[in-house]
Amino acid sequence: CKQMYACSAYQYGSDCGENRMYDTSKSDELVPEGTFDATCCKDMPECDASVCSEGYEFKGGSIFCSGECTNYDCCKQMYACSAYQYGSDCGENRMYDTSKSDELV
Repeated sequence: CKQMYACSAYQYGSDCGENRMYDTSKSDELVPEGTFDATCCKDMPECDASVCSEGYEFKGGSIFCSGECTNYDCCKQMYACSAYQYGSDCGENRMYDTSKSDELV
């Protein structure tokens, strides 16, 4: 016989597989060698469950995130109109609206 170890003993040296993450609720479960992913991991959530903080916009639902979906994983920062003013084109017969300088886009 050989000793089995808890999921937590393998946590930092094992791979959960693509789009899967370590399941902390399984920390104390004993696993045979080679079954870490099946026993100790769970599917990562998709970004479509995330809520972006103020000043960020949603990247898209097909992105997986680790743990709670955060701005880093699932959201992208929005910038004020003024940040784009000199590098962006307003299109034909259109001009930059200075009253919109602080609006996030």
